[in-house]
This record gives sequence, structure tokens and C-alpha cells, in this order.
Amino acid sequence: MKLKLPDALGKLGSKVGVGKVEAADDNYGDLGRFQDSPQSDEESGGEMSMTEATSKHIGGNIAILVECCSAWNISSKKEAYVSVKLGDRKVHKTKALWNTQNPIWTIKHDNVFILYTNEDELSRAGGLLFNLKDFNIASSSTSLGSVFVSKAEIEDILEKRQSERVVFAVDTSQENVRYSAMKSVSNFFKGKTNDNGCGLALRFRLASEEDEKFMENFKVMQRKKSMISTTASALDKMMSEKAVTKFSTFTKKMHKTDKLTREKLHRVKPGPDPLDEEGTKWMSTRQLEERALEPSRNWIDAGSGSDRIFIEIIGCDDLPNVDQGLLSAKNKTDPFVSIVHEDTAVISDTISDTLKPRWMPWHQRAFVFRVFDPKSVVFIGVFDRDDVGSHDFIGRVAIRPSKFIANTEYLLHYNLYESSSPSDPSMPVDEREKKGKIILRLRFERDISLKAVISTASVTQTQYVNTSTSKNLSLLKKTCRGTEVPPSRFESQAFFGYVAELTCCWENVLVYSTEGLLNMFLWRGSVQVPLPKFLAMESRKGDCVDETTPLQSISSGSPKKRYITVWAPINSTIAFFWGVFLVENPVLLPSFLVFCIPWILFGVLCQQSRHPSPWHRPRSIGQILCWIVGLKSQAVIIAPNEGSEEGMEYQKRMKEKIFKVKEEREKALREAEKERLRQEAEIASVGDDNVDIESKTKRFSINPLNGLLFPYQQLLEELCRSARYIQNLIQWELPGVVLLISLVCLILSVLLAITAPILAWLAHWILRLLVWIFLSPLMAVADQCYFSKKAEDAKSESTQSKTQSGSSAQLEAQIQLSRTRREDALKLKDMRCYRFGRFINETPMFGVYRFPDIPLPESCAVPYKSKSVNFVPEVKRQKGTMLKGTMIHVEEKEILPCQVYDAASGVSNASKRLQNVPISNSEDFEDECLSLVLIGWKLKNVEGAFRKSDPFFEVHAASSKDGDFDQLVYRSEFVANDLSPKWEPAQIDLTELCGCDGDKQFRISVYDFEKDSNHDFMGSVDTSVNELMSLEKSGANAANLSSNDVSKALTLTKGRAQKACGKLIVSSVKVPRNLMQAAAATKEVSSVDDAATAESGSV
Repeated sequence: MKLKLPDALGKLGSKVGVGKVEAADDNYGDLGRFQDSPQSDEESGGEMSMTEATSKHIGGNIAILVECCSAWNISSKKEAYVSVKLGDRKVHKTKALWNTQNPIWTIKHDNVFILYTNEDELSRAGGLLFNLKDFNIASSSTSLGSVFVSKAEIEDILEKRQSERVVFAVDTSQENVRYSAMKSVSNFFKGKTNDNGCGLALRFRLASEEDEKFMENFKVMQRKKSMISTTASALDKMMSEKAVTKFSTFTKKMHKTDKLTREKLHRVKPGPDPLDEEGTKWMSTRQLEERALEPSRNWIDAGSGSDRIFIEIIGCDDLPNVDQGLLSAKNKTDPFVSIVHEDTAVISDTISDTLKPRWMPWHQRAFVFRVFDPKSVVFIGVFDRDDVGSHDFIGRVAIRPSKFIANTEYLLHYNLYESSSPSDPSMPVDEREKKGKIILRLRFERDISLKAVISTASVTQTQYVNTSTSKNLSLLKKTCRGTEVPPSRFESQAFFGYVAELTCCWENVLVYSTEGLLNMFLWRGSVQVPLPKFLAMESRKGDCVDETTPLQSISSGSPKKRYITVWAPINSTIAFFWGVFLVENPVLLPSFLVFCIPWILFGVLCQQSRHPSPWHRPRSIGQILCWIVGLKSQAVIIAPNEGSEEGMEYQKRMKEKIFKVKEEREKALREAEKERLRQEAEIASVGDDNVDIESKTKRFSINPLNGLLFPYQQLLEELCRSARYIQNLIQWELPGVVLLISLVCLILSVLLAITAPILAWLAHWILRLLVWIFLSPLMAVADQCYFSKKAEDAKSESTQSKTQSGSSAQLEAQIQLSRTRREDALKLKDMRCYRFGRFINETPMFGVYRFPDIPLPESCAVPYKSKSVNFVPEVKRQKGTMLKGTMIHVEEKEILPCQVYDAASGVSNASKRLQNVPISNSEDFEDECLSLVLIGWKLKNVEGAFRKSDPFFEVHAASSKDGDFDQLVYRSEFVANDLSPKWEPAQIDLTELCGCDGDKQFRISVYDFEKDSNHDFMGSVDTSVNELMSLEKSGANAANLSSNDVSKALTLTKGRAQKACGKLIVSSVKVPRNLMQAAAATKEVSSVDDAATAESGSV
């Protein structure tokens, strides 16, 4: 049954009203154009613009969003655009794309419009006519073809294929296509193209309120002749707001001496604490260090996702002075910190003229990043602020949150480097030049859900950050990549650098693989296992017994039983058993090859776990599993400088081993080169026996290989990236991904081992059949019956046409897929430029680097505990820049800022759970508030089949303007996993709630709590104070409620149908009688005065 347009689309009629549609003038002007694509043609210059023509039809009850995607295979390179007509009314036209046969229209070419019409007009017109034209400035535009989409096809698309890309064949049979010739013929694309293959891709769907708002704003920007949205990117706003506060060295002192303690005091920059300006205007170095570690007050909640990373910039040390000698000898670096994560970028306050900055708790230094992909990397860069020119880059660090344990607070110290690669690519160890240090506090919270597992195993989605200025684009690129930017042309230094890096990687593989194979063949210990002392075999010193691990007794066993740690040859044992199995059962070879992947990965994990420093050791298997699933793992405690001396000694031994191998190799190469030169010298002393006596002409030539070598340079670059990625996987830099790969390979290896006999039997019989069929004399019969006839038929034109049609259908499908991907990429690019800024920076998600950044030994970690602070932190929400959709890309929904601290003195329990919400405090105005205890009863679960909701309720008062319940006056704490919750007593200010009017209505809404602040609505009810008092059930409990109690409770409803979704029982309600009586008396006096006034007026 066909979808009727008034039934499907008439929902918009209640908003805009239904009116008679009148035919517009044929002529219309432009909507506003880019400077590079003027659009005047024979249709311009009319009395009515297209906007005015469209506005005359807004009275219709149909609003259809239409998109002109692309066209292809135009006869020659044209300045193509699309003009759209509905009957005699011209409703839209796109801007022209210059000099192309395959135009793709995006938002900057007006590719999307809303068609306002009604069924009568659409029936009279029969459908929409899309004219493809070639723009010409000197003369009228030339028609390139047209597509007519009938009303029936529009109905079918809106019913079954909304927002899908629909391809139509363009009719180019005549130069000027007339509407009368197209009205009866529809060229709806059925998988075939016309003779020249020219096509047009369109999209249709119902227009929503958000679509209408977007198009209105877009038309406003067009009238301003601007393609940049008025909403600037968050980074641009922060850069413009956070100007540098430079203190003149001639008018203000930067240092002074305390007269009492004789300590040197420093001026606090960029400013003192607003709550204690005199006490924090000057501080000593010790005071700055202590105050910098206090909890932050100002937070920015940025990004998209459910997981959260809490980062506080504490300070920097030993920064280089990049401003020395510019204006004054005393001028120093003005450092600030930029952070880029996924689709967001933020910056801290700037502290001027210092090489050892400390950001105070009242400064802008704290950020909460919503994590969309847990495998992503946080990039932190330190810059010198310059108002003129680009900001001077100092150094950067890349942090992987997946390497940290949730619910643990880390105080991290990192070295700053300009790049992840050393200046000498052949250097096998990390010898990068340090550019100072950065200190930060980090905490990672992981969501507990199935979504956490899916996000870990899913393919990483590319993320971008936009900005409006090239200066900020340079800041983003250096924060993400440092100075390591791949060249866009051939450079000999980069070319040979890639070769040296690949050679170095190959040498490292040889070193570690040779050592590993030697240890395996010689049955040397590889894994530590505890054994009783009487079972431990006597061995050489340092061979099996771990000298660094003292003898220890196990508490669960006998105190007399002593245990010793022994290095067990587990890898040798595994290799022995696999060798035995493979010799006897060669069919297990595929299973063994798959098993080698997790074997190598777990072997590297065991090897790295020996490192004495906890910052170099990877996480355990249990911790990685908890991280993947989202479960809470046990928090760790790492003391400052724990294992630092042993770790430095371990690193020294590893470097000496690598350098020794490198020196031996270089020595062998030098000896070989020396021997070669000696032999050549001896041969040269005899003379060359191949003498050419022909006369030669000397010519000057330029080597053309420089241009030819750039593709090979790009190939080497990709090889280096692949080598770095494999290195990061083997070193467990991506623990979740590596563990999933290992588990999958283990399971696959077991399955191959179990099914090996069946697979061997099947492969044996398949080979046997292939030999008996294709190598037997039967092929002669097949030649006479099939192949000879096929060769004769192939000569006929019909067979050739069938073959060509089959291959062309496959090619057409591939081409359409490529066109769709290109369209989506260009549309997303232009939409991001319109919404967030014209410059785009890609955020590296995996962050594949040659040398990863590792915390310094002075870093520490402690289990996170709820902090008790005497303030409510200010949390500002900054939306991410992730866009979704196809026709009009939409931003993420606005959500509440997340929770920062779990406790705050002087703030009620509700604000402990949910921040930035107006909360009533019973201690401050206990005599002026309503005391209310509510119990939920059989609330409808919105968490699905495997979990229960975590309900909390909100109380909204009616607004004085329009009477809507939009004034939030109270929010309770949530009760976890309970559909019949009993909330803590609520203290609500009666003045804010109802103005002490017992009959005034207010609304109680119940929600399901979510960590990402996207709380699910469960139901609401409108009530009053007097109604609550009449429904009070003293001492009620969810377990002992009777049917009579429930029947008199408040009923929660949801949706337009007001479907019941649970009950609210009023267990206790207490109201200050004096306020209510006074309010009632005031109301009575007011009513008497009104009656008297009315009576006097009538007289």
C-alpha cells in the first residue's frame, strides 16, 4: 500500500498551518554565492528571489528535505549546477562546480533544501524536475539533461528508503529538456545506465524541526556571504579569551623578600586567588609547590563518549628560554599547555616570564575528556605564547590511558621531547634531546557495560579537530605530531632516515629473536615459579635461582616450609611438546603457526614484566581483562622513585647489549669494506683490461631520479609506520588490542588442532578428486563437449556483449561505492568547516611512535579516594565536534557536565552525585522548606533485560513566564539497581517551589542515572503540597505496602499516551505551618481586594 503524503508528512501541518499554494513567478534570484562561483544565468534578475518564492509556500503541510549529491559522466568538463522545479515553480538551485565532469555538491554549494508543498500541488505537478545545467556568464545556461522524480517514487522513497542515496539516469536525448516531455516519463534508476552513463544521485527524507532551524541559520549566513558558522570552535574561543597577562619589569616587581622569614617570594601569575587575593598575591617556592597539588576548582568537560579521563596540569620544570633577548634581557618564556584528544582541543592559562611554571587550583588547568575510543591517545604540548606570529613549540608528550588502571590517581612526571624519533634515525635506543619536564595528575574512569568491550574490539574511527586560524592549526599539528611531519616531496634526509630506521628495527629483531631462541634451545629459565626449597634443584649461581628474590615463606602453608623462586624453562617445554606433536602429526602445522602469535606476545609480556621499574612494566593479564570488560580492578600503589636505581641499571645493561651488537656489526662492515678496497687497489695497479678507444663527448646532465624517488620515499614511510605499529603491539603498548588478538589466536589454534584430522581427510580427498578429474583423459571429452564450443561462441557478438555487460555491472557497483565514499568525505569536510572552522587537523588515534613516552621514576600512584573539599567546583561543558548523519550532519546532544568530586562539605548528597544543579540545603533554611520522603513502587525498568535502573527524581517549579515546569529546584541522589527505591529525605525551599502556595502545581520527574549524564526519562507527575499532604503514608516501606496504599499514591506517566510506568508513595511530608498560614492569609486578603476592586468597578 502506497504511503499517502498527508498521512506521512502531515505532522508538520500542525506547526505551519495548511494554506492554498499559489504558483510563484518563474524568475528568481540567487540565495547568495561564493566569490569563486557566480551564478547569474537567464533565470536571474527576476522580481522575486528564491527565498521569497519558497516563503510563499510555507503554508503547505508537507516539508521534504532534498539533497543533490553528485552527477557523473557529463559530456565534457562543465560548470555544472542543478535547478529544481515543482510544476511551474522554481524551488531551488545549487551553485556551480567549475571545470568538472563529475561534480559533487556539498553544503557550500547549496546542495540541501527543504521543499514546502502540499499534496494538491505535488499531484498537479506529478513530481520534481531536476535540470542539470552548464553555467555561462556571457549567455544563457545550457541544459545538460534532466531527471524527473514522480510523486509515486517520492512516496516510495519516503516510506522505505529515507536518507538513502538514490541514483537516477539523466535524460540527455535533447539539448533543451522541456517539462511536458518529462512529465510522463520517469527515469528512476533500476541498476542500469543510459547510453552515455550520465547519472544524478539524490536523497529524500522528512524534514525535522532541527533541519528547519539549520536551514534558517544557513540562509542567514548566506546573506552575510560567509561560509563560517557564527559558532566558533572551542579552541578559538579559549585562545581569544586567555590573553597573556604581561607584567612590566619596570612598573611591577616579580620577586621580593619576606621580612619575617627572609624567604624569596614570587608574584603569583596569571593572578591570585579571587577568594583570597591578599594572601595569594605573593608566595614562596615551597608554597607554590604545595598549593599546586590542591584540588582544582575550574574544570572543562570536553568531548564525546562514556569513559572519562581527568587531567590536571600541575606545572613544568627546566623549560628552555625561547624569548631571551627579544624585548629585554629579563624576558622569559610564557608557557601554556595545549591538550588534544579525539575530537576536542583545550588550552590552559598562560603564565608569563617563567621557566618553572606552577598552575594554581583557581587557574584553568583541569580538564575532563569524554572517551569515545579507549584505544585513543592524549596529546599534551607545551608552547610559548606569542601574540604576533605562531606560538613557539617547546615539547610534547603522548599518553595512552589504556596503560593506566581505573580508580587510581597518578601524579606523573614526563620528559618533553620535540618528536618521538631521535635526530639520528640509526640510533637503536631512546636518546632524544630533552626540552624540560611536565607534571600532571591523571585519573581514568572506565564504563562498566558491553559497550566497553565493543569499543575495545571495534575499528578505530578517524577523529578531527577544527579551527578558524592557521596559527591554531599549527598548534594542533605540533601538539599531535611535534616536529615529525612527513615531507610532501622527496627529501634525501627523510629518505635515508627511513632506511636507517628500518635497518635499526631489523637489527633489534635479530638481537631479541637470537637471544630468545638461544634461551629456548638451551632450556634456560623464562618464567618465575615458587617451589619448596627441598624440591628446588641445585644449579649454578644465577642460572635457575633468582638472586634478587629472597627466600620467603607462604603464609597459607607451614611456617617451617621455605619456598624459593626458580626460573622455569616454560618456553623450552612448550617448544619440545610442539616439536613432538608436529613430527608425529604434521597436520597440526596450521595450529602451531597460529599458536606462535600469542606465544611470542606472551613471551614478550613475561620478558618486560622483569623490568624493576613499575612504569616500564606492562599491566598484568587480569588488569587488562578488567580494563576490556570495564570491571574495577584493584588499585595500585607506586611510591616515588620505586625501583628507580634497579631500573636505571637494567636500562643500562640493555643499552650496552644493543650497542655491543651494533658495534660488532659496524666493525664487520668496516673490515669487509677495507678488504674490498684493498682488492680493488691491487686490481687497479694492473689496469683496466676493458679499454674503450672511441672518442666521447662530455655533456652536462641533471639526475632525474629525484622526482622518481618520492613514491619510494612514501613506501618507506608506510613501512616505518607498519614497523612501529608492530613494535607497539609486541611491546604491549595497546594492551587491550594485543590481549584480544592473543585470545582469538589461542582459540583458533585449539579449534585447528581439534579439527586437524577432519581437515586433513577433506584436503586429501579434494586433492585426489582434482587429480582424477583435471589430469585424467576425461579432459579430452570436456574439450570436445565444452571448451571447443565455447571458443566458437566467443567469436559471436552476442556472447561478447553478455560478457561485457556482466563485467560492466560489477564495475558499475564498484564505481558507485567509490563515488559514495568520496561524496561522504567531501560533505563531512565542508560541513565541519562550516560548523567549526575552515582548518582541519586529523588526530592520530593509535599514536604509533618509535619511542613511547614513559613516566619518570619520581612519578607515583595511589588508590583514588573521594576528596572532601569546601567548595563546589565549576564545571563548564564543551561539546565534542563529532558529527553524525548523512544529509545534514548533526552535533551531539547537549548533556550535563560530569561529576568531578564525590564529596563536598556544606553541600547536600544530591550535589555529591550530580554537580552544577541548584540544591536545597536543610541546614540553611530548615524553617522555610518542605521535608519530603518519597518511595518508588514498581517503576518501569529502562536498563534492559540484564540490569535494573538507578532511579533518582527531580522537582521542577513552574516558570513565571510561560508556566512550563523548567525551573529545577531539587535533585535527589540515585539508588542503584532498585525499582522500588526509598530516597533520602529531601529539603526543598517552599519559596522557590510554589511561593508557599499549597495549591500551586509543580512537577516530580524520575530518571535513570547514567554516568555520561544522558539520563533516561522514566516518568513524571504533576502535584501540589496539599495533595502530597493528603497522600502521606507515615512509616511506609516498599516491602509492606498494601493495595490501598498504592491506589492512593502518585502515578507516574510517560509519553503522549500518558502510559502509567510506576507509583510514588509519599512516606513523609512536613510543611512549616506558619509559612503556609501566612501565605494562605495573604492569598485570602488578595482575593478580597480583587473582589472589592471588581465590585467598585462595576458600580
